[in-house]
Amino acid sequence: MGILREITGYKKGVRTVSKGMIRLIGIFTPSMKEVVEILYLIEEPVILSGEKFEKEIGALPSTSYKVGLEETIAWMNK
Repeated sequence: MGILREITGYKKGVRTVSKGMIRLIGIFTPSMKEVVEILYLIEEPVILSGEKFEKEIGALPSTSYKVGLEETIAWMNK
């Protein structure tokens, strides 16, 4: 969140939404029921490695989070 605040200058508070709140919203918005099913992806760390792939084809290009966010925000503001 710090990187985004730095890039955008956003200063307002940010609140989290609990799994229970999402379940409640799911009563009225069916797609939110599906969000509860995939919450494990953000509750437990998922570590992806391109190590095997890099051994076969060489180094993969990468972009820092900050640069990626800056470019994405610039694209969205077009």
